[in-house]
Amino acid sequence: MAPRSALPLLRALAPYLDLRLEIATLAGRAIAMDRAENWDRTIEAYHCLTENIADESSSPEAHIEEQYRAGIGDEFMAPARFTNVGVEPHDALLFFNFRADRMRQLVKLFTKKSPHTVQSRIRVPPDLFLASMTNYDNSFGEVRVLFPKKPVKNNLGEWVSASGLRQLRLAETEKYAHVTYFLNGGREIKYAGEERLLIPSLGLKNYAEKPIMSLPEVTNVLLSALQRRHFNFIAVNIANGDMVGHSGDLPAAIEAAKHVDTALAKIIPAAEAHEYAVGITADHGNIEYIELTLHNRTYN
Repeated sequence: MAPRSALPLLRALAPYLDLRLEIATLAGRAIAMDRAENWDRTIEAYHCLTENIADESSSPEAHIEEQYRAGIGDEFMAPARFTNVGVEPHDALLFFNFRADRMRQLVKLFTKKSPHTVQSRIRVPPDLFLASMTNYDNSFGEVRVLFPKKPVKNNLGEWVSASGLRQLRLAETEKYAHVTYFLNGGREIKYAGEERLLIPSLGLKNYAEKPIMSLPEVTNVLLSALQRRHFNFIAVNIANGDMVGHSGDLPAAIEAAKHVDTALAKIIPAAEAHEYAVGITADHGNIEYIELTLHNRTYN
């Protein structure tokens, strides 16, 4: 979706709203669906959902327009509540999002499974009924899963392990799940012979502020692993194109692409020098489709 899709989508939804159905809250996914353990963001979204405090001077449409005027797109939109009633005891919550990596932190707050220093900062209403469309984490036993997933058999990681080979998964925090959980077909547990290295992300709301991200650290760790020749297979995620592409910021996107080129210019020769075959594929940020218009945008 383009960075300013919320308003037309809201207007398309309007005819289906009646007196019994209303939009209670809005929040950008960088806040409500943080996946890099920036718990302050998750707590901000949680409080918006659970506290009985509303901005009565605003409406969903007015809030979106206000955010757009401030130069804030959908992903980074500040949480806002438009009703006086939040989540209460005995309520039922159905989580629709199918992205496990984007939902775990928020659901951990409702299931009291976040770190103690985080959980102590919130209040969880008692006797909630929690359900989700798909399984986010096997530890969420109290969350009813409507559509349990089928196990992905003989995926790449499983095949490498079954062949007695060693493998490395490497990424910065923002994309760690992609080279572990997702690449393993939704499996959390490592395969035999699989090692994982996590490089901390910078924790920015908008990576257009620093398009290089943690790529130098990822590159250095990868070059060291290549030199060791300990692993038969290495999967690494370079996050810049996707994360900066989502911002719709063309100058930042160009800078991010340059950083990726610089990294690949080091990685590919090193891999080939140590007799690795190199395969490069792309994620869905579509950084190459950013258009220079009145409102820079990216399509996914």
